[in-house]
Amino acid sequence: MKNTGKLFAEVGYRDFDLIFKEKEIPIKIFAKGKPKKPTQNYSEDRFGDVMLDLNRASNTIATDINRYWLDENTLIDKNTVSLIGSYPLDYNHLDFNNPQYLIGMSVPPVMTAQVATNIYEQWLQPQE
Repeated sequence: MKNTGKLFAEVGYRDFDLIFKEKEIPIKIFAKGKPKKPTQNYSEDRFGDVMLDLNRASNTIATDINRYWLDENTLIDKNTVSLIGSYPLDYNHLDFNNPQYLIGMSVPPVMTAQVATNIYEQWLQPQE
């Protein structure tokens, strides 16, 4: 969607519905991983280690404290973090090597678009 300076309602915010029309998108459809480092080991008892269920929607992405695992040897990559947070893959994360912090501290773009559109439709849209 090209930014033309118009409100979401005027530029086709509903395009998001084409991508996110399902209530729950299983992670296995888009998840990619990166091999763990030798010093990284998954532990069910370690605070912050999250094993993702590939047949369900993802847990909410939190800031850097959590590590998200696809299996015991594979962490999710930064593109998967972006997709879980509903960010496009070409989004500029201000050259952060790991966008997880920014995504964990922000409101997802799709949710922001939906909120902005509903505010416009319910309160600001001219009455016919």
